[in-house]
Amino acid sequence: MADTTDADAALVTGASSGIGAALALEAAADGYDLLLTARREQRLRDVAREAESEYGVTTTVLPQDLSDPDGVARLHDRVQATDHTVTRLVDSAGFPTYGPVAESDPETLRSEVRVNATATTELAARVVPGLVERGRGGVVLVGSAAGYYPAPRAATYAATKAYVNFFARALAAELEPEGITVSVVCPTAVDTEFVEQGGMADSGVADGLTHDPVDVARTTWERHRAGDRVIFPDWKDAAVCQFPRLLPHRTITDFGADAFDAGTFPFLADD
Repeated sequence: MADTTDADAALVTGASSGIGAALALEAAADGYDLLLTARREQRLRDVAREAESEYGVTTTVLPQDLSDPDGVARLHDRVQATDHTVTRLVDSAGFPTYGPVAESDPETLRSEVRVNATATTELAARVVPGLVERGRGGVVLVGSAAGYYPAPRAATYAATKAYVNFFARALAAELEPEGITVSVVCPTAVDTEFVEQGGMADSGVADGLTHDPVDVARTTWERHRAGDRVIFPDWKDAAVCQFPRLLPHRTITDFGADAFDAGTFPFLADD
C-alpha cells in the first residue's frame, strides 16, 4: 500500500484506454484516489467506476483535449479546484501517425507533437513544483522503444517519443535529490487501440512484439515504486532499446522502418 494521505491522488492522462487506463487501476490498487483525463468522457467514467468498485478509491473525471493550446492550463486549473493533492503524475497521453511526412496533414502532426511532447513538458512543469514542495511523490511517463529509432513513415511519433524518453531521464536526475522518483517505460508494441489510430492499421505494428497493457502497467508501477528511472517490460524491449548503440545510424534507421512496416526488428525475428 502506498504512503498516501486521504487527499493524495494520481493524475493520469490518457486514462480512457490502454496503458493509461491500466496504470490508473494500478495506482488505485496502491491506495491513490484518481484524477482521470482524456478526451473521451464516457470511457473515463468506465475506468472510474472500475477503480471505485474494485479498490474503494475516490475518482474525478476531467475530460480534456491536450492538443488544445491551452489544454494543459485548463486541466491544471480544474485539478487545483479539487480537494486532492497530486502526488503521482502518470502521463500516458499520446497518439501516433503513420505515413510519409510529405503526405501527412500538417495540423495532425502539430497536434501529435503537442500531445506527445509539448503537453508532457508543460504538465510536468505545472505539477512538479508541488511534489518538490512536499518532498514526496513521483512521475511516470510513457515513452517507447520507438524513441530509440528514427522511423521513416512514423517520423513524428518516433521523434516525440525520443523526446519523452530523454526528458524523463533528465527530469529524474533533477528531482532525485528532492526525493521524487521519475520513471519512463519504454515498451515495444502493446496490444491497445494504438494501431487503429493515425493510420497505424496500415502498418505492421500489430504483428510486432505485442504486450498486454495490464502486464506493462503492473511492471511499470512496481518498478516505479522501487525507484527505477528507465523501465523495460521484458528482456526483448531492453535489447531493442540498447541495440542502437552498436550500429551506424543508417542501419538503425532501416530497423526503425522495419519495426513499423513489417512489425518486427530483424535481429529479433523468429525466422
